Amino acid sequence: MRKFLVSIACVTVLLTAISRADEKRDLTDAERVQLQRDKLIITDRSYRQVFTPYIYSPKPVFITADSVLNAWHVLLEESIRVMEERFSWELPAGLDKALESLPKEIPDGMNQAQFEAATRRAKLVLGTASKLAGGNWSGGKELDDLIAIDVRRAEEAKEVALPEWLRAEGCPILGFDYAVFRPAGIYAEKPRMQRYFRAVRWLQTVPFDLKRDDQLAAMGFVIAAFDVAKTVPEIVEAFEEFMGQGATLDAFRLRTYPSDSSPFRIQRWMGDVKEKANTDPFFHAEIEKPAVILAARRMPDVDLFDATTDEKRPFPNTLEAAVLFGSSLAEKLLANEKPKAEQIAKIRTQFKDSRTLYADYAVCLADLFAVPEPGAPDFMKSEPWQRKSLNTGLASWAQFRHAWTLQGRENVYWLGDGESDPVGFVEPNPEFFRHLGNLVSKCQQLFPVKPINALDVSRLAKELLPLVQATIEPHRKMRDAARAEKKPSNADEKEYQRTMEMVCESLVFFHPVLGNAGGSFSRFRTARRIPIESFNPERLLLALQKIANGEGINEVMTKLGLHLERVPSPDRWANLLDTCHQLETLAHKQLRGVEPAADEVKFIQSYGELLGGVMLHDGNSWLTPRDDAPRITSVFNQPGQGFLLAGIGRPREIRVLYPWKGKEIECHGAVMPFHEMRSDRHLTDAEWLEKLNSKDAPQPPQWLKPITSGQ
Repeated sequence: MRKFLVSIACVTVLLTAISRADEKRDLTDAERVQLQRDKLIITDRSYRQVFTPYIYSPKPVFITADSVLNAWHVLLEESIRVMEERFSWELPAGLDKALESLPKEIPDGMNQAQFEAATRRAKLVLGTASKLAGGNWSGGKELDDLIAIDVRRAEEAKEVALPEWLRAEGCPILGFDYAVFRPAGIYAEKPRMQRYFRAVRWLQTVPFDLKRDDQLAAMGFVIAAFDVAKTVPEIVEAFEEFMGQGATLDAFRLRTYPSDSSPFRIQRWMGDVKEKANTDPFFHAEIEKPAVILAARRMPDVDLFDATTDEKRPFPNTLEAAVLFGSSLAEKLLANEKPKAEQIAKIRTQFKDSRTLYADYAVCLADLFAVPEPGAPDFMKSEPWQRKSLNTGLASWAQFRHAWTLQGRENVYWLGDGESDPVGFVEPNPEFFRHLGNLVSKCQQLFPVKPINALDVSRLAKELLPLVQATIEPHRKMRDAARAEKKPSNADEKEYQRTMEMVCESLVFFHPVLGNAGGSFSRFRTARRIPIESFNPERLLLALQKIANGEGINEVMTKLGLHLERVPSPDRWANLLDTCHQLETLAHKQLRGVEPAADEVKFIQSYGELLGGVMLHDGNSWLTPRDDAPRITSVFNQPGQGFLLAGIGRPREIRVLYPWKGKEIECHGAVMPFHEMRSDRHLTDAEWLEKLNSKDAPQPPQWLKPITSGQ
């Protein structure tokens, strides 16, 4: 009982401190004038996470589209990360198997010179991808030496060069910009994911001239090899569901052209491709361009940037993306450099008809720029609000592009007695919340979980060994402190949480007893998920050693009596969907001036906690959130001249004067500030965070300044 009372007291002190900190930051006189004039202001106060200002707030809240959008982006990126983690394990062995499946004998109808040229090219392309991914294939000294050159260039990510063997083939391009091989986003976290990033990027990069018989045959050999090794086709199928066809002709679209798809016969397939090129004008135009083995997904904003840049204008303006989604303010700000209306209309039509995740996402963003709903406050018709919406849209777009770094083409209130202030409002845009709910439903269907037995568990066990070894000493200190009923030092607790988080996020891929078999993804984020007394790192280490040596996982777990407590992960997609439905209902009520029901008031009051749970802050870890909200990604690459990067900073406070029942209610919430910058290289999220923490931290764009503090 004494421990329980102490815990309650600690939580009470912490919550009181949070409330007091919230009260301390008040507006200056100048900010008050600005707020009164524009009815909104983005202050210089920042938070670690977007849900923070909504937790136990002493003042009415304003639930922004930014907040729920950020939650959706976090779940989307986490789900993609989990899927890519699995593919990163399977790709090396899959590529090695494909290489071993390349033909050893000359097919009927093909001469020896054509066969040798085709198989050599297939081995060089797939062999380089294998080495980059961590595979074990060897093609002999000559090929291995050539492959080593490009592996080094990709790992260094600095040169602009053309592989020697491509130059010898007479390849007309000047070279590859190897800077694009620098892992970023979710792929920069682990060596294995870095290797996977480079290997996939390589398969997206090497061109095939299908008008040449030797290169057409090489592509055919690759297709046949992938028919045997299913890993790469599975990656393609997974991402086609999200983003549709690849941006360029690739092995997997070409695979569909034989009249009889099984078994695959190279000569018949080559004949079918040539015949289609002669009879289909659209395909003829496609085959005139270089093909690749693995095409990146088509991104409409990239198509737009391609159309609006040239030698005189080497970089686009990120506002063009907002124009694509329907922002009239962005179109106005672009003035004379705005893209042509017909270009925008054509690209909009292409992705709106595609029925992809991108198309559904674009519908949500378009709602941000639509004419306000009847009954919406007057300030939502003003230019300051349009600037806020422009920031919301571009910040969301930057997060969306961050999630597709590799696979994408580069509160309403409650009045108890008529006297009290309301608990808060939602951004009165029910159509946005409805469309975001539809987007969440689609994501629920698109992220299946592959059974663990499909993974190479012995390889995974070897990777886990050093991670588990690192937890032994921190775990001992925490266990000894718990048994002695003493509080561990902050340093010991932090080290234990750090090591356990690394182990737990890997263990969830390792054995279903640690995950949620029916969820879209499962990831342990804090040490609280495995109680100290029930975790035995020494026994787990012994089990992993046995499994790494080839023993079966279930037999080892049973033999050692090893059991790690299963704590089912919440279905976060379902929770986010429910949140969207609640916000849509509240927005409709708010527009009609209807007061929320008692359960809806509770929803508004607990919105921060609910959102924290959706955004991977389990238990009560939302009280001390991680400082990992900032994101940065490349949205345009001009080879030899650098990259255009777009990203978000830490969430910023927004104050709003919301009109209600004849008076204006001051409320606060959070927005995600948009940033853009030029760089000579990709930046990881960690490097971006360092920049934000530096003395010369990047500032938001000029067009946002009129609604920020001090204007």
